[in-house]
Amino acid sequence: SLAVEADGSVCIATIDHPQGGITTFRPDGSVERLALPDTTVTNICFGGADFRTAFVTLSHRNALARLSWPRPGLQLNDH
Repeated sequence: SLAVEADGSVCIATIDHPQGGITTFRPDGSVERLALPDTTVTNICFGGADFRTAFVTLSHRNALARLSWPRPGLQLNDH
């Protein structure tokens, strides 16, 4: 899945071997990669009072990670 940051950057859960993570594509065309300790990162969404908490599923480990995120994300649309 993917989530969008407040500035329009798109954060995509990335399945990869030997290490999955979150790949962020910025409006200026640059790309940032955050490696996580799982090969099967499948979802990301933002939460917390300021939307600077990322919740990420680590599917190979059957776990949910909660990460401090450096930039605010957008709230999920619940409609």
